[in-house]
Amino acid sequence: HNPPTPPTAPRTAAASPVEVRRQQLLQVAAAMRKDLAQLQYSLTTLGVQAGTVGGWDVAQQLGPKVDTAHKNMIAGIKSYCRAYEQAIARVELCARNYGKAEHAATEAARNAGRPVTPSNVSPWQNY
Repeated sequence: HNPPTPPTAPRTAAASPVEVRRQQLLQVAAAMRKDLAQLQYSLTTLGVQAGTVGGWDVAQQLGPKVDTAHKNMIAGIKSYCRAYEQAIARVELCARNYGKAEHAATEAARNAGRPVTPSNVSPWQNY
């Protein structure tokens, strides 16, 4: 008795070629930096304290709560700005890495077929 044969994996369509547009990545990062700068500028106007609201007991209790909410909102926006800055840095790093890879691939293609002599080997070296 023969064991059952495992099912074969379904065939998939040929993978499409990957295309990276480094300049567009850098344009996206520049636009993101501009947006971030505008948000950070807006933070400077939000940096004032909310102050006390009125002189009666409910208003006096509301004032510190408004201040706390205001401080929490600013802290949240600052945290978002830090995360957004990290995302921008990653996009820029990605573009730089693709640039380095493109350069290395171009050099490898340019040097393909050329004999490579290691710098530490001499043709007159005794073995």
